[in-house]
Amino acid sequence: MNDGKTVFAQLFEHIPLNDFRKAVREFTMFATIPDDTLAASIAYEMVRVCKPGGYLLLVDWRTPKPGDSNYKALTRKRLRMLFGLGHGTRLIGVYRGALIPPVGRFLSKYLPSAYFLIAAAFPFLVGQVAYVLQKSVGDPKS
Repeated sequence: MNDGKTVFAQLFEHIPLNDFRKAVREFTMFATIPDDTLAASIAYEMVRVCKPGGYLLLVDWRTPKPGDSNYKALTRKRLRMLFGLGHGTRLIGVYRGALIPPVGRFLSKYLPSAYFLIAAAFPFLVGQVAYVLQKSVGDPKS
């Protein structure tokens, strides 16, 4: 019987080598994978199935969840490690997303009109980020 991690890691392996995508995306997946070996395998497969010159969109949490070892933020350092920035991929853009959950929930409930003002005025309170990467042309993984 396969555990969830094994099945999850094998998902990309079933995409044929010649079936490339112009864009590959993920939403809050890497934050829920604290195992760097598994995360690196998935990142490798994401880059592999992306066309040379294609894009990877990663929307994830850049801040850790205090006290939860099953949660590992997708920081720029982890992004470099997983996706080999400068060696097969390059960072095109970084875009701020949602506020850290406790602050975002409070503002959404009590001061919804202040949500985006707070996000702009206090960027350290933004927990979610979108990274846009581009796969190099002539990347050896293609």
